[in-house]
Amino acid sequence: MAVRVQDIDVYGRGVARDEGRIVFIEGALPDELVDYQPLKRQKAFS
Repeated sequence: MAVRVQDIDVYGRGVARDEGRIVFIEGALPDELVDYQPLKRQKAFS
């Protein structure tokens, strides 16, 4: 799956959206197009 990183969270992970879900990607930078493999899905986060 490929997503475009939109932002960085407080832990330095890239933040992107994939089909409405928020995805956190270690080592990704804003505006990068990243291929990723989901490791874990959660219903919600706080």
